[in-house]
Amino acid sequence: MARSLSEQQQTLIATFADQPEIAGTLELVWRQARASMPPGLLGDWVAGCRDIAARVGSNAAIAFLRNSPLVAAAAGPQAVAELAAQAPDLAEIAGGNAALALFLAAPHAARRLGTPLSFAEWLRVIRRIAETAPESVGLLLERSGRVLDSLDLRSFETWALGGIRAAENDPERRLRFFALLDTQALHAIEHGADSVAFTDVERELKAFIAALWHVTPPVRTLPAAGFDTPRRPCFSCAPAPFLPRSRSGGPRPSAAISACRCRRDR
Repeated sequence: MARSLSEQQQTLIATFADQPEIAGTLELVWRQARASMPPGLLGDWVAGCRDIAARVGSNAAIAFLRNSPLVAAAAGPQAVAELAAQAPDLAEIAGGNAALALFLAAPHAARRLGTPLSFAEWLRVIRRIAETAPESVGLLLERSGRVLDSLDLRSFETWALGGIRAAENDPERRLRFFALLDTQALHAIEHGADSVAFTDVERELKAFIAALWHVTPPVRTLPAAGFDTPRRPCFSCAPAPFLPRSRSGGPRPSAAISACRCRRDR
């Protein structure tokens, strides 16, 4: 076994023979890999490094080399195997920089998700986004730590696909969304991917009220929540309806429109 490990280490060193300046890094990462992966999977890890170097490039391979032991420690060695398998395909779809961004984002995702299955699901979402919006997946990966800190995996997928749909085949709008320069993107992160903002339904709500009562009263949002701030739409305490700034957990039309309909029927 000692000889086998030595041969694997020499194979790893040979992979980066044209970059002698990282010799110290190779020694350190080899020790980290031995600590976080079973001996039987080290050969697959070395083979993954070689494959990435050949198909994506040395910079991506070095990023994989440095970050994969962290992924193994957080989500298990199977997560590393999945990462090595998916990265070259991502590079073919969205370019080498996307694969590099994937390796840099992977340790945080592994810590946040914690299991090989969840990490593989995250990789599936990333690939799906790359296939739909290849120009934006790098931005998504650069900011995925912030998004995953606010959303669970299902909501992460909902948020990303919702941003693509909202952009309506406009690459510039997709770039703004995944760069978190879009108010809709930030709102979804702060309030949940399935929340509906007042601004999203304001126009249809006013049209509904006008058709219902033949008037167009001003519609306002509730002030920032305090301990005594009502959380539901209010239609009877003021000349203008007051609505929450956002609402989660229900389909459009919003709760406010449903409340209007119920009030009419009484």
